Amino acid sequence: MKKFFTSLMFLLTLLIFVGCEKARPIVDFICQDQGEGRYYFENRTYWSDYKSHNYNAAWYVDGNQLFKLTGEQYFDDCYYTFKTSGNHTVELEIYDFDTERYYYKEKTIYVSLSNSGSGGGDTGGGGTDNTQYPTANFDYDFYDNFEIDFYNSSSNATSYSWSFGDGQSSTEEEPSHRYSRPGTYTVTLTARNSKGSHQATAQITITKPAYTYFLGITYTKVPQYNHNYKFVLTDDDIFTTTWGDSDWRTIYSTPFDYIYATPQLLDGLADDDYYELDIYMDKENSSGNIANWRIQTTKLTQDYATEIYGTSSNGSTKVTIYFSYEKTPLSNSPARTEIKKAKQPITSEMTPAIK
Repeated sequence: MKKFFTSLMFLLTLLIFVGCEKARPIVDFICQDQGEGRYYFENRTYWSDYKSHNYNAAWYVDGNQLFKLTGEQYFDDCYYTFKTSGNHTVELEIYDFDTERYYYKEKTIYVSLSNSGSGGGDTGGGGTDNTQYPTANFDYDFYDNFEIDFYNSSSNATSYSWSFGDGQSSTEEEPSHRYSRPGTYTVTLTARNSKGSHQATAQITITKPAYTYFLGITYTKVPQYNHNYKFVLTDDDIFTTTWGDSDWRTIYSTPFDYIYATPQLLDGLADDDYYELDIYMDKENSSGNIANWRIQTTKLTQDYATEIYGTSSNGSTKVTIYFSYEKTPLSNSPARTEIKKAKQPITSEMTPAIK
């Protein structure tokens, strides 16, 4: 009863907060090099409630409003041709009619105009070195709430190094990176060749996930092959809710995946202290489980673990359970479900439950 009233007060407080707090825009955009100094600026702004809002957009290049530079008014995406090589600042200004406030995002890009034919330095052999200086540039997409795929659009580079702003780095050309916590991070790409190096930076904001999903499990060890197995995931409420209840499957070898075609949304995390995962073997013996684990909800709400491992107390059964954290609801597409298993998982372990 106490837990019920606590949950009720939490919901009332949340409703009051949601009713008073207006959604705000998260300003973002990308700059795509079209060649010859021409760039395409694409507005990727979204709002914290993931709904459509009324707004005005204004673009600035090197502190000058684009309207004044070109005589054209742009409300979303636009093009601009730079006249000089070097670092240039691009800023997107969003005026939100709901909050009646301005929001901004600024990026610095390096523009390299094509070689005009003046030639390079003397190579010492009577020839001309036509190698151009590298230009670093990149874009990115959210794979899920915490994992980002980076797309490298640099030119004239032979090697790359990335700094993700959280102490991690990579030398891959197009890496993926998973952040462990919400926050704002500065990502830096350094492109290099024999002439020198150039950097491009972008600020990425990782928000708290709006949706947590249970994707399924992998059986990595079972007591006996050629037997039927199933699992059940429940919460700790007095009136227990079942969040996952699989079909019976015959396991002939391991590892054996059971991934839901439609992910199971866990929308009761705030009300629960832990979940329990039970494994059953053979229908005729299904009155009791053969393995049982307890998963503290803090592993999902604070650690954001994507893979949690479990070994039964007698060591006969081992499983991996999968979770996904999303900014927006997942579609019901099985193909989309498959790719949502984290590429760079944050792992944890669950302990056998004591009943």
